[in-house]
Amino acid sequence: MTAFLPNPVAPNDDRPFVYLNASISADGKLAPANRVFEPFTNSHDERFLHLLRTRADAVMAGHRTVATGDVKMDAGGKRFESIRLREGRARQNLRILVSATGSVSPSLPIFSTKSSPVILLTTSEGFKATKVSLKEVAHVVACGEQTIDWKMALSQLYKQWGVRSLLCEGGGDLNGTLIQAGVVDEVYATIAPFIFGGRNAPTLADSSGFQHLAHGKSLVLKHRFRRGTNLFFCFKVLNG
Repeated sequence: MTAFLPNPVAPNDDRPFVYLNASISADGKLAPANRVFEPFTNSHDERFLHLLRTRADAVMAGHRTVATGDVKMDAGGKRFESIRLREGRARQNLRILVSATGSVSPSLPIFSTKSSPVILLTTSEGFKATKVSLKEVAHVVACGEQTIDWKMALSQLYKQWGVRSLLCEGGGDLNGTLIQAGVVDEVYATIAPFIFGGRNAPTLADSSGFQHLAHGKSLVLKHRFRRGTNLFFCFKVLNG
């Protein structure tokens, strides 16, 4: 599986290399219509997730994704820590939460795990709402007024935190906004043999989406492989 990992090279001096990872059903859903995530892929997918993290200086997720359970977004144990060290990265990846409103509880499990700093990317309004409640557990960074300015946010991560490679683990709204902003370089998708259905079920890329086919993002298949009943794909995103 290591042969299929990314070779993260920052596209320029302003932002890190950004890659998404998502586990989806055969109809492209991240979870059933109740939006409650339960594992539905096999153990190979979990291992591949942790291998993908070994190539990341930082791992990012939306606050709703992190709030759904015991989510810590750390390296995943000594085995993966040793890979990171061998490849010249820090023992643990930085951890990044995203919330435009700043409605993040300081009691989330991610804050009780001190493996690495937690950064909250938010807006100016979100900064006002969280600068006191989260000051002991996270570094709060405002990037934009009412919506997150992704070029500004990624530039700050690159220049102030030394993030050269960034793995995003969803959910669908966050993935969608990143893709629309044109800052995603690769997409990793694990497809499991399920159909969830439901027009309200979250998909790999939600948010407002592209209104016309001509505005959608084109992908190029880099590689694919199978482990058990799961199919693994990696796509390069054509942002030009």
